[in-house]
Amino acid sequence: MRYLTGGVGQDEAAYLRKAGVGYSLRLIFTGSGWQHLAGVGAHLYDSHGNQRFAAVSDGPLLFIQLPPDRYRFVASADGKEREQMLVVPARVGCPARCAGRPLHSH
Repeated sequence: MRYLTGGVGQDEAAYLRKAGVGYSLRLIFTGSGWQHLAGVGAHLYDSHGNQRFAAVSDGPLLFIQLPPDRYRFVASADGKEREQMLVVPARVGCPARCAGRPLHSH
């Protein structure tokens, strides 16, 4: 599975955003105060319940090349987990994104 992770510092974040243009799923990990998080465990399961991806992020950005499908996404940080459903669309140039909601647990 092809993926990029990192984004610590402005130069690295700018490089990854440019390099990650063609990836079908782009995740940004943030905490309760919208601060960027690194070391987030990321697990993706396809619509049949099969694990398709597992890694720990090196920074707040994680870009993954996935086939179109509905995915259950589980993020873990600081011993807490958060789960949400994501859809990776079939249309090229329309990546799924996970932004706007912090990936932290209260």
